[in-house]
Amino acid sequence: MFVNKLATMRSFLLFSAIFFAGNLAYGACSSPAANAGNLQMNGTVLYYCDGTNWLGVNGTSTGTSCAGNTGRIEQRSGELHYCNGTNWIKTHNGINHASCVGTTAGYFYYSSTPSGAYYSNLTYYWFCDGAVWRRMGTGAL
Repeated sequence: MFVNKLATMRSFLLFSAIFFAGNLAYGACSSPAANAGNLQMNGTVLYYCDGTNWLGVNGTSTGTSCAGNTGRIEQRSGELHYCNGTNWIKTHNGINHASCVGTTAGYFYYSSTPSGAYYSNLTYYWFCDGAVWRRMGTGAL
């Protein structure tokens, strides 16, 4: 009977260690609380959580009005834009990655494990312009 309880306790401890270790490694942002990859508008800037910090998707204004669409994200003329409440903001920071031919233009995703030496240990949002993956600009909150 003691052996069965010991085996049960070992199984429980092993399960707990695996379950909680996976959750601890996942990381989250605070103020406000969010998981890696979450997007949020804060004032007039779009931010995303990289698992630790909120990073701003800083870009350049197109000068085109988007009144009434604050926070909306659209693919416009090969660029991913978001509305800051006044104008559309381009999100591309000038860095391109691999080909995205075959992926719908405007599709975007969060990657916490980008490939290549330049991208190692960094987390970004990427969008497809119909030809290549383009990195969204970042800046600290």
